[in-house]
Order: sequence, then C-alpha cells, then structure tokens
Amino acid sequence: MDFPKSVPNVGLVGGKFVDENTATGVQGSLIPATWGNAVTTEILNVITAAGLVPDEASLTQLLQAIRTVGRKNVSRFTASGSFTVPAGVTTIYVSGCGAGGGGGGGGSSNTANAAGSNAGGGGAGQSIMRVPFVVVPGQVIPITIGAAGGGGTGGGQASDNAIDGYTGTNTVVGALITLQGGIGGIRGRLATSGGPVGGGGGGTGFPNGGAGTDGAGSAANTVNGWPGASGAGGSSPFGGGGSPQRSGIGGGNPGNNAGGPGGGGSGGTGPYSSGGGGGLGGSGGNGLVIIEW
Repeated sequence: MDFPKSVPNVGLVGGKFVDENTATGVQGSLIPATWGNAVTTEILNVITAAGLVPDEASLTQLLQAIRTVGRKNVSRFTASGSFTVPAGVTTIYVSGCGAGGGGGGGGSSNTANAAGSNAGGGGAGQSIMRVPFVVVPGQVIPITIGAAGGGGTGGGQASDNAIDGYTGTNTVVGALITLQGGIGGIRGRLATSGGPVGGGGGGTGFPNGGAGTDGAGSAANTVNGWPGASGAGGSSPFGGGGSPQRSGIGGGNPGNNAGGPGGGGSGGTGPYSSGGGGGLGGSGGNGLVIIEW
C-alpha cells in the first residue's frame, strides 16, 4: 500500500494527508473511495486470515491478527497419539520419519586364525520435511510413531547363527501419509581357517545402511584373520546413523546405536586374532512427527 499519489486533486502535502485549516486557507486532503476501500480490504484480509470475525467496534483486531498469523504453532510427537486440527486451520505442514533399522549381528570364528565377518548397518527410515496437507477444522488425525529396529545378536563362537538386524516400523499420520521404516542390516558370517567370508550388506532404507567388511581365515592371511569394520547405519535428517565399529580381539564389538529419530544402527563386528563370538548390532532410532500450522 501507499498514499494515493497518482489520484489528482487529493490534496496531499509532502506526499501525505493534511487537515483543513480555515485560518491559513489550507484545504484538507480528500480520501478517494477506491483508496479507502483498498486500505480497509487489506486490513480485513489480515484479520480474517487469523480466523477472526471483523468487528467494527474493536480497535485491537489487527494487532491480534498479526500476532496470530506471525506465530508458528508446532506439535511434536515422539510417541503415538492424535492431533486435532484447530479452528480456522485448513492446511498443516508435516515433517517426520519412519523408524530406523537395527544393525546386524557380527559373525563369529572357530579358530584363532580366523576373523568373523562384520555385519551391515540398518537403513534409515523414510523422511519428509514440511509437506503441506489440506485438513478440516476439528479433524482428528491419529499418529502412530514407528518403533526402532533392534540390533541382531552376534553369532556364538564357532556357530554360524548371527541374526539380521530388525526392521523399524512405519510412522503413520492418519490417512495423510505413511513413512516406511528402515530395514535391518544383514548379519555377519562364521569364519573358519578355510578362507574369506563375506560381510553383511546394509539394510535397505532412506538411505541404505553401509555394508560390513569381509572376514577371513588363515588361508587368506597365514598368521591371523584381519581386522575390519561393521557397516554404518543410514542417517536421517532428524538423527545420524550409528558409526562403524572396529573388529575386536577375542570377541566381536557391539554396533553403535542411531543418534536420533529415523537413523539406523551400525552392525556388530566379528572377532579377529582369536576365536570368539560376534557383537550385537546397534539399535535404530524411533520415528518422529512434527506438525506445524
């Protein structure tokens, strides 16, 4: 908006309205109907956008409207619940993620000259950032927060029984959207003195988890199996994935847990230089929902 400078004969002085002064002969400015209506309409647009009913007698509605429209309302869900759309709200903005997958369990070895293979990290949960959805005032939206995938158990010494990481469950925002959980990382394998054994692959996610390095026996290394590292967990915008873990002497090391919502846990490792069991995979992160209006 601006003063009606383009309208002839309005009587602006210095670009602004002036009052009539009969003592000095100064004529008062005129307020054109078009300009007055435009100013009033612009003010009313702000008032109605804030969900207020225009009241001719009120002198504070514009202030109330500015405070309301300029304020960001946020509801954050770290546990399942429901969201009721407030009066006057027809659009909400949703951010969030599915739960991350757990890291696989590390492989074991059955001889001092073998290194069990290392497990893959869990995939990150699917994420969105401030996606708009049309809603109806009073609408109740159920929120289901995805549960983190746990880490798989490592293999017992001389046993090829490590377990894949568990998949994180979906985060569901009513009928608006479902955010998928990340898949758990693949387990490590038993190593013998017979040669290399492949590491576990990363779990599928958004993004995928990292793969663990291979294990090996004395056929690949005539002294001892070599050390390696597990796969990292996939990272989400809301939480980093668990960092890789190094192989352990005498037994595998546990993977690291995700650093926040939606991240995947890193894989457990196998042992090297001596026989032993594999490490537990790290846990993924739970889901999350943030609603703004």
